[in-house]
Amino acid sequence: MIHQQLHNIHAALGEDEYDAETLLQELGRLTAIAVAASADFILREINND
Repeated sequence: MIHQQLHNIHAALGEDEYDAETLLQELGRLTAIAVAASADFILREINND
């Protein structure tokens, strides 16, 4: 999932005229995935203690 978002961002940046809105959407999705993964990790750590 993260790999796909990074690929999409890289593709957008590689274009001569990338769409800023698309880039922001991809960055937002990547941020949401990172936050969810962090929350999942924290909850697992709390439950293991």
